[in-house]
Amino acid sequence: MSNWKFRDRSFPEPIDAEGKYFDLDAVAAWADQEGRPVRISGTDRIWYDYLGNERRSTTALADILEQLYPGPMTDPALHELAKGESSNALIESFVAKTSLGTGIEPAEYLRDISVAVRSNRPADVYDPAAGTGELLLALAGALHVGRVVAVTSSEDDSIIALARLQAAFPEQSVAVRSVDPFAEPVGEERFDLVVCDAYSAARSQSTPQLDVGDVRSRFGRPPKSEPELTWLVHCLTVTAANGHAVIRMPNAAAHRKTGRRIRSELLRQGLLRAVVANPDGRTQTWVLDGENHGAADRRLMVSEFDSFARKWNAGDGEVAGAASVPVIELLDQSVDLSPNLHLGPGHATESDFRDGVHALRRRLRGITSTLPEWDFESSAQYPLVSLGALDKAGEISISTAREGHGVVLDHRHLRVVTVGDVPESEALYWLVEASDEWDPHYLAAGIHSGVRDMSTAVTGEAKRRVMGIRVPRLPVEEQRRRGAAFRVVWELNQELEAARREGRDVMFDAAQVLMENRVTGEVDSSGRHGCT
Repeated sequence: MSNWKFRDRSFPEPIDAEGKYFDLDAVAAWADQEGRPVRISGTDRIWYDYLGNERRSTTALADILEQLYPGPMTDPALHELAKGESSNALIESFVAKTSLGTGIEPAEYLRDISVAVRSNRPADVYDPAAGTGELLLALAGALHVGRVVAVTSSEDDSIIALARLQAAFPEQSVAVRSVDPFAEPVGEERFDLVVCDAYSAARSQSTPQLDVGDVRSRFGRPPKSEPELTWLVHCLTVTAANGHAVIRMPNAAAHRKTGRRIRSELLRQGLLRAVVANPDGRTQTWVLDGENHGAADRRLMVSEFDSFARKWNAGDGEVAGAASVPVIELLDQSVDLSPNLHLGPGHATESDFRDGVHALRRRLRGITSTLPEWDFESSAQYPLVSLGALDKAGEISISTAREGHGVVLDHRHLRVVTVGDVPESEALYWLVEASDEWDPHYLAAGIHSGVRDMSTAVTGEAKRRVMGIRVPRLPVEEQRRRGAAFRVVWELNQELEAARREGRDVMFDAAQVLMENRVTGEVDSSGRHGCT
């Protein structure tokens, strides 16, 4: 539209002082007169009606909520759009379009651990640092959730969280409160499951020091240098007697000297059940009971993330990557709960190492045999077109989805996950569906080319960058040829990722075997063994 505005003096005048907004119907009428008709989708109409006139995005979202909940929709455009999309997808589209939401990555960590802890038991769920609702959203469809209560730190966050949670939990009672959880004494309300990203909350919100008489200080008064412990004791205080708290903590919280007294009390009272090393390498997940079991015959479970569910279900049974540590062994001068301190070298055998090496060797041979040896030459220049323009023209469709076929993109970063069917999971993806005029692997190559340096976790910004990617409008046969070439290197990269995982496993197997065994034969200075 900006090109039309600068190239044609007959283009409609802006409707705001800064020249950023135009009347949608006037632009459509002008385009028709110029022989360049545009397709105005239901989505376009919604964004214009609700985001026009420079209103705040959250105010517009509140207006949409009034239409979606609880009664019938009176806006025809919104009604038409909602028929084609679930309310959840509709709200997530709005959040993406307006750069709202925080895109917290650890939601999956806490979801998986919460599912293992709660099993199929129903749970009223609470998050005292909900932000825009990511942790609670991750539980939708994964747990038997009764009531949902979220606390946010701002009015804007509360509006966004309410929209997303009502869409994700249409049958449940949802309450969102914009309050400071530490401003008032703890009430009588208790929850079966409390989830909290204390690691992020301590960095994004002001965390006060608790008063001496505060009921949350019964485990000890968290020092100012450990705000995450303040969030933890708050969570534990509002956890029901038969409930659980699942909290993301920094690694240092397991061994800092300043938090030693509180860690000791949690262990002595039998409240701390597990400390799990998260895949991000920076944080742990702590699992706590809401009931005082006492320390007699109690053990603390420590585990790697992938081993948690099996160990939780196995109890005192042996599970690789996890251990049950007697509480009495932990109550020393340091009270160090770090999982890697207690897991030891593991149980890999020589056979495990040898089998891993053989499997890795076979995969690497397959990779080297398929490395492409291509030559390139300059081709004719074709006009460039943006993915956003193709979406508007109806030649491709970009939407949120949990099923479908096309180019599947990660919902947060919009990196290509696969070209094919949307994976079966609770996760939400962006799906690029192409008409017969476009080859999906060619489009995937264009997306990869345009987002190679993307690291943002803000969904709206990521999507705008992808919509702005431009690709040459090639004849479809040439698209297919180039798309087939990209598919070769795509599959090569998938094999390399698998080889990287297998190589890591071989390294850990070797490390464990070397703790109990010596190497026979010669090992040269480069690390290569003298035998084959």
